[in-house]
Amino acid sequence: MSDDAFGVSAAALRESVRAVPATLLLVDVQSGRIVECSDRATELLAGSREAVVGTEFADWLRGGTGDAGIVDAAVAADGPVTRGARLTTRDGAVDCELEASVARDGDRATCTVTVDTDLSERSEETESDVASRFEALFEAPASFVTLLDPDGTLRRANENALAFVDVAPDAVRGRPLPETPWWSHSAELQSNLRDWIEAAAEGRAVRYEAEHRNANGETVTVDGVLQPVTRDGEVTALLTIGRDISRRKHLEDQLKEREESFRELYNVLSAPDPSFEGKLERVFDLGRDRLGVELGFLTRIEDDVQEIEAAAGDHPLISPGESCPLSEAYCKKTVERDELLSVHDAPAAGWEGTPAYETFELGSYIGCKVLVRNELYGTLCFADSSPRERSFTEAERTFVELLTQWVSYELTQEQAQRELQRQNERLDRFADVVSHDLRNPLQTATGHLELARERYDDDNLDTVAEMHARMEQLIEDVLAVAQGGQEVPPADREDVSLFSVAQAAWETAGDDAAALTLDGDDAVVRCDESRLRQLFENLFRNAVEHGTDDGGLTVHVGALDGDANEFDSNPGFYVADDGPGIPEGEREKVFEDGFSDGGSTGLGLTIVEEVAAAHGWTVSVGGSESGGARFEVRDAE
Repeated sequence: MSDDAFGVSAAALRESVRAVPATLLLVDVQSGRIVECSDRATELLAGSREAVVGTEFADWLRGGTGDAGIVDAAVAADGPVTRGARLTTRDGAVDCELEASVARDGDRATCTVTVDTDLSERSEETESDVASRFEALFEAPASFVTLLDPDGTLRRANENALAFVDVAPDAVRGRPLPETPWWSHSAELQSNLRDWIEAAAEGRAVRYEAEHRNANGETVTVDGVLQPVTRDGEVTALLTIGRDISRRKHLEDQLKEREESFRELYNVLSAPDPSFEGKLERVFDLGRDRLGVELGFLTRIEDDVQEIEAAAGDHPLISPGESCPLSEAYCKKTVERDELLSVHDAPAAGWEGTPAYETFELGSYIGCKVLVRNELYGTLCFADSSPRERSFTEAERTFVELLTQWVSYELTQEQAQRELQRQNERLDRFADVVSHDLRNPLQTATGHLELARERYDDDNLDTVAEMHARMEQLIEDVLAVAQGGQEVPPADREDVSLFSVAQAAWETAGDDAAALTLDGDDAVVRCDESRLRQLFENLFRNAVEHGTDDGGLTVHVGALDGDANEFDSNPGFYVADDGPGIPEGEREKVFEDGFSDGGSTGLGLTIVEEVAAAHGWTVSVGGSESGGARFEVRDAE
């Protein structure tokens, strides 16, 4: 039998149907099959429920006018239909009278067929068995069960139902059910119950969900069914069976609340406002609304002093710039814990008389530590001057923890951005010093050198000129390193020809004793052209400086795998030579600052790596087919 037949749980319905003291069959209108039967019907027809449930209803009827058409007649009629029939039983065929009525639940329809036959010859033990089963159902400890007259007068209530409202049986027996303690706390609920009793008295089962109050005044959600009990086609009694579903409803409400909170939080954090302050303001509003409190605030804690960095709500001591000793703040206990702190009723929790309560007079509070790089930054808190009626739920606690994690992440990113900005500013100042304070004296020295060469013919002056050139190259390399790590924004990039940039770089960094070869098809690279040229120049200088002593060096440039598409869609490009190569043991070190085997600044390959990183690329080194060095530049993604 389905879980929603008659709008009641399968377990409760089966027990109530089976225990009904009548020969009762439930027939699915569409299929014509029996979907459930009472214990009395089981005994009459076959002796086992398995032999009855699932069979065709028509198979149990033989002759007479009461064939399976009674189901169709009941579908067409507004009320019960009665017909005579000849029924096949375990003891042979018997004449009987069938009464059928149809209950609908949406598109589904179930026909209730009551069989009236002469059972006088059946044993007294059978009636006793049915009564025992009914008693077992009635006193089920997990259910609230009552037995009523058709007009709703209470005949009997089981122990579980009586204990729920703490009344004695005599105090409720003989009273209309709507006027008993289970229902009298709500006029609306009483009105609904009277409608349900009226429907059940007409032979229709009613499924309901109601909020009841127990003896302690606590609200409990009950899922129940009001089931008619019939004999000879008439409703002789009403049976109510209910169960406490408060825990399930509580879990459902918590899940719904959590989903709504997450959805709202996502909408806030994905809003177009890029500023942390703007989003924090909306986070305060969302948190105050979700938690039902008037205040939201972010603190900074340093040297045992709490300062309010940002706040929403109206409190004279909780506004940006206000500070107090940490010992006088609610946040003192928050930072001493590894988990969130929540207090829904501060006076009841013993906070009265504490410095924090005397200073701020907050009746409810929930707060969590904000960590930046695993170090205490402060707290994110929500509070109210009045206590709450209930504790903060698990969903509310989780919500505040998520908000705190977001604040911690944003502050960490903000701190990193500030440090990066300060570092870039220092590099810019350093580059300015190198460019002016070193180049100016060098240019002066170079001018005096030219004057000296006009007067004197001395080989030592050639050495001085070489040193000047080396110093100039060193200055250029230091400037390149200072600027190399700065990211190239997408707006500063353009599509350039890989081969054109390589040829331009070769003109300034190549050597007459070496040759540049462009392999395969050209490729388009989206980049800062001057920075890409700088990368090539340093790779070319590296190749020339470490080339063969007898000249004849060839440097190759090409797209990886010969792909001529845009750089974002191909593996990248390479620079390879046929020189002596780089020993495997030194390949991981060549990009380190100052690495050199003599004759250079040792910054060239560091510049290559930083230019690549500024574009979001990676660079690696290996061996070429001819035994030289091969550098490959790829998109990091």
